[in-house]
Amino acid sequence: MNVYLYGGGLRAFVTSVCLAKIGHTVYFYEPNHNVSDLIADYQFEFSLIELFNYYLEQQQIHLIEELRSLDDSNAVHWLFFDEQFDPSFNSLAKDIINLSPRSHHHFILSSLAAIGTTDSFHQTVIEQSPLARVSTFCFPFIKVREGQSIHDFLHRDLLVVGCAESAKLPSTVKTLLEPIIQAAKTIFVTRNATAELARSTINGMLATRLSFMNEIAAIAEQRQVDIKEITQIISSDDRVGAQYLTAGCGFGGKTLPAELENLKANFDIGSEGATLISSVQCINESQKEVLFQKFWRYYNTDVYGKTVAIWGGAYKSGTGRTHNSPIHAILKAFWSQGIKTTVFDSQATQSLIELYASEPLFTAVSCPYDCLDQADALVITGWNSAEVPDFNQIKANLKKPVIFDGRNLFNSSEMQSLGIEYFGIGHGLTI
Repeated sequence: MNVYLYGGGLRAFVTSVCLAKIGHTVYFYEPNHNVSDLIADYQFEFSLIELFNYYLEQQQIHLIEELRSLDDSNAVHWLFFDEQFDPSFNSLAKDIINLSPRSHHHFILSSLAAIGTTDSFHQTVIEQSPLARVSTFCFPFIKVREGQSIHDFLHRDLLVVGCAESAKLPSTVKTLLEPIIQAAKTIFVTRNATAELARSTINGMLATRLSFMNEIAAIAEQRQVDIKEITQIISSDDRVGAQYLTAGCGFGGKTLPAELENLKANFDIGSEGATLISSVQCINESQKEVLFQKFWRYYNTDVYGKTVAIWGGAYKSGTGRTHNSPIHAILKAFWSQGIKTTVFDSQATQSLIELYASEPLFTAVSCPYDCLDQADALVITGWNSAEVPDFNQIKANLKKPVIFDGRNLFNSSEMQSLGIEYFGIGHGLTI
């Protein structure tokens, strides 16, 4: 089957590769000729980019720069965008229909946009082309983990598909998604708005768990309790489960912050509003400065002119992207007090350089140990947990052997035995 993809981002790349992998022919519409830039954004998704280029060579993925008249009697058009709906998609849909007026056009939308976006798009398309045969569907990405995105697309724990007219998939969409449907553990075919709200609710729930655990970590510090032990205990209760219970220095990325905004926007202006959702957002933003606050208290506010080594810049380990990462709040907090920062991140360094090259208190290095020399502390916002740092070198290079760990990566007792003062989030020493 021929499938036409519009828009960019990780979801579009994953979809193009996976559809080609299961035997479909994909036409990736890129009128701005910026596919190479998009690929560069995901250069650390090695297997994804490798497969994308492979299917390009095999001509299962085609890059097209202009719309074309379709011979398909049942064309499928898949539109991708993030938080904000791109109004140009309305005129794009009209142009697609005008090029092939006798086709039955199936539009699938995948986004992080507000609840109701898919139905609004459907209504607009119908009004623009009242004689056209159009069906519109919402295909939310409930889970797409970087580094495992292809597996997550093809082998879903939960598959949710929304429909505009009725909660039933037509044969064209069934044929397109058949291998994914067969592999999914649980499937829901429902209304578009239901699929969108379910997506936002799941992600909002995950964000809430993270902020809740950060609140509990603050209590743990007050009571001299280790939050890692608390996490181990509560995750053993099958009502709670083990996912998204890690205390840390705040969550970032696009998905969770965008979904909280989506949910919050549905409360009427003038009502009491989304008090829980607002609290989750406030906790998360405050949490991003916790490591600076610990450093500030450790040095009894005498911090001007000091130097901090920072490991980690991406919003999570394993990616090169810094969207909504805690690093931004942390850097600005240190700079506001005249503190020099030297940052290492194996994947996000270039992104940080592009943002902060003109900041005199910012330096980026290509080796983690290069930023330690004569630094007054090591601050960790991210680190590959599979790699064990050389703590002897850390201790030898730092002006004072102190670590502020925003991911609770290391054993506090081992740090103590090495002569390193170790402050985590509800873990290690308290201050």
